Amino acid sequence: MPEEYGSRGTPLQATRHAWIIERLNSGDALSIAALSNEWGVSSKTLQRDFEKLARMLPGFIERAPDGKRFRKAVSYQAANDDELVIEMLESMAQNIGGSFYTKAHRLLKQLQGGLSTPYYMRIGVEDISTKFELIRFLETAIQKRNAVAFDYRRWYDKKGELKHYGQVKPLKIIIFEGFWYLLSEHDGHYKKFYLKEISNCVIHQESFTVSPEMSSAIENSLGIWFNPDVEPFEVVLYVEKDAVVYFERKSISKNQKLYKKQDGTAELVLKITDKRELFAMMKYWLPHLRVLEPAELQEEFEEMMQEYLSRH
Repeated sequence: MPEEYGSRGTPLQATRHAWIIERLNSGDALSIAALSNEWGVSSKTLQRDFEKLARMLPGFIERAPDGKRFRKAVSYQAANDDELVIEMLESMAQNIGGSFYTKAHRLLKQLQGGLSTPYYMRIGVEDISTKFELIRFLETAIQKRNAVAFDYRRWYDKKGELKHYGQVKPLKIIIFEGFWYLLSEHDGHYKKFYLKEISNCVIHQESFTVSPEMSSAIENSLGIWFNPDVEPFEVVLYVEKDAVVYFERKSISKNQKLYKKQDGTAELVLKITDKRELFAMMKYWLPHLRVLEPAELQEEFEEMMQEYLSRH
C-alpha cells in the first residue's frame, strides 16, 4: 500500500489536501462528487476537507461559476520577496508530487501562513520520498567523509540481482534529468549509482579525502554521462539563429562560451568528458545544432541518427 494511503485503501487527509491544492493550482475546477468516486471517500469527508482548507488558506478557494465546483481564487498576490521564494518552492514541490509534496507543503506552510501560488514549473523531478532515510544516511556519510557499503541492483542487469558494494566513498547526491544519483568513488574510479536502487546501506568508520577538482567537474557537466576520470576536451557547435536566444538566456554549462555572428547564428564552445553528454543535448535541440569540431563527433552523431531512422 502506498504510504499516502491509510489502512482502508483510501488517501490520507494530508494527501487529499495536497492533491486538492495541487489540482487547484493547476487551474482545475473540482467537484466533490467526482473526487468521492475517484478516491473512494465520502462526500461529507471531502466537504470537511474543503472547509478545512478554506480555514487554513484564507482567500485561496472559491466557488466556480456553476456553484457546484471549487476553484482557486485569483485575488492572492505575494507580499514580499520572501513570499515569492516560498511560492516558487511550493510550485517545485507540487511538480515532484507524491509524498514529497505532502511533506514539503507542510513545511512551507509553516513559513507562510497560506500558500497559493500563481507559478507553474515543469521541472520533472522524480518523487524520492520513500528514500528519505537513505538520503539522511548518505548526507551524514558525505559530511563526515565516511565510506559506506550497500546493495545495488544495476538497471542493465536483466536478472535484477543485487550486487554488494563495499568501501564506497560518497561524494555528492546529484539530480540529472529529474533522476537522483549518488556520485561516489569506488575501487579507484568515479561511479554514479541510481539512488532508488540502493538498499541496506551502512556507514563505515573509515574516512577519506575529496579531490578539489570534483566540485568543478560536477558544475561543468552537461548531464549524467560526465566522467570525472577524464580530462575535459573542447567541442565547438554551430547554433542556428532561431535557437541562439535560448543559449543567451540560460547557459547549459558554466564553461559555456557563445560567440554570435552578424547573420544571427552563433558558435557554442563547451568542454565535455564524454560524447554522450553532448549527444543527449543535441538530440534535444535537433535540428538547430551541429558539431563543427571535432568533426568526427558530428559524423558519429549523424550515423547514430541514420541508424535510428532505418529502424523506424
